[in-house]
Amino acid sequence: MSFQMLHSYFDTLSFRLHSNETGFYLRSYGTGFDYQIPKAMLTPPASAEYEMDLSDLMQFAPCVNAVPIGAGLLGIQLSSYFIGRNSMALGQGMDVFITLDTVRKTVLP
Repeated sequence: MSFQMLHSYFDTLSFRLHSNETGFYLRSYGTGFDYQIPKAMLTPPASAEYEMDLSDLMQFAPCVNAVPIGAGLLGIQLSSYFIGRNSMALGQGMDVFITLDTVRKTVLP
């Protein structure tokens, strides 16, 4: 019996996440296209656990991970990480995964 090794290709250079007044956008440096991402798509589900820290959880790193998933689709990992403001601060964050349809130029949850 033989096993085939699967190689994943993770791209960390082709896209950058930026914020604007309506939410966020993901800029493709390969095409120059900006994919608009509504803030609601990145907001954690309603929960008492997140209610007080929501603005901190919505601080995403500009670097993203992209991986091709087939048929013109890319899986995108967005990382949120924030360290609180006091001496006993906890690091908190929430990664969000979205899909880019590079053919239709849309963002899917």
